[in-house]
Amino acid sequence: EVELERGELFLASNHPQKAKLALDRFLLLQPDHARALLIRARTLVKLQQFAAAAVDFTHMIARLSDPTPDPYLERAQALISAGPDHFGEALRGLDEGITRLGPLVTLQLQAIELECSLKRYDSALQRLAHVTARAQRKESWLVRKAEILEQAGQVEEARIALTEALAAIAALPIRQRNQEKTIALETQARKQLARLSPSSTV
Repeated sequence: EVELERGELFLASNHPQKAKLALDRFLLLQPDHARALLIRARTLVKLQQFAAAAVDFTHMIARLSDPTPDPYLERAQALISAGPDHFGEALRGLDEGITRLGPLVTLQLQAIELECSLKRYDSALQRLAHVTARAQRKESWLVRKAEILEQAGQVEEARIALTEALAAIAALPIRQRNQEKTIALETQARKQLARLSPSSTV
């Protein structure tokens, strides 16, 4: 227990190498200890040993009866940091979390980014459609849809999505339309639509 506390303290004080030594000693005796595995995984991320960190995250997740989305997201980020060869593994890990926890927006968004990185735009759009269907307000998701469609070279479809986003914003009550975030989104959508339109007038 002392080694575990030392490991956590060393990580908090930004001494990851010392943290790893202490955690290694602890896990040698208790290899299935979920908290120790989580702390060592984060320590390995600090040490830029990303693939090894992902192994600890996986081992830790398997020990939990009721995990939160965080370790799935942290594992995905570690694998992304490990390089493009690990993107597919990161995506499979996120899908594991979605299967276990349900289609949480945080997991789906990370999966969408990975699908785009792998140039699997149809899969990204399918995931985004599931997120959009459950959203009360759809304008931000429509703008994201337009971005993905533009990446995929589907310019006309991107223009349609942007037009739908602007219509959704226009239909909002004045109080919501005047929110800073909504104004910024509308500006973004109009600029993108202007850039994609044959005419400069939108």
